[in-house]
Amino acid sequence: MAHYKGPGDCNAHPVGIAANNNGDVYLSGHSYTTNWSIISTIKYAYSEIGDDNIPIPDKYSLFQNYPNPFNPSTIIRFALPQQTKVKLQVFDLLGRDIALLLDEEMQPGEHQVECKLNHLANGVYIYRLSAGHFVQQRKMVLLK
Repeated sequence: MAHYKGPGDCNAHPVGIAANNNGDVYLSGHSYTTNWSIISTIKYAYSEIGDDNIPIPDKYSLFQNYPNPFNPSTIIRFALPQQTKVKLQVFDLLGRDIALLLDEEMQPGEHQVECKLNHLANGVYIYRLSAGHFVQQRKMVLLK
């Protein structure tokens, strides 16, 4: 093991390094100055980098917005089992198109969109997710 000149007048000496079957790495050593010394072991835990281990949903889902009632914004979550074109719209109770929140190709997985309707009056609104052949809608309440 090599000697490491730490910050200031601190001297650091690695003593050992080890790894387990999980991919965790342990580094032991000691540091000292003329006034103090310390012995330590640092664990570097293994973790996956990237999103390869994020589970892919097995079906399309549109979840209830949160919070509900809301003022002036809410989060709408949905799940896609495959890459598909997604359209997320908001309608009033008369069926008028109020807002287009999404209209794009999206990757599989769980997604969320912030919906801001601060320019609208109090009331019940419908949000609709269209993804491939899947179409579902839910109600949300704007309460100022």
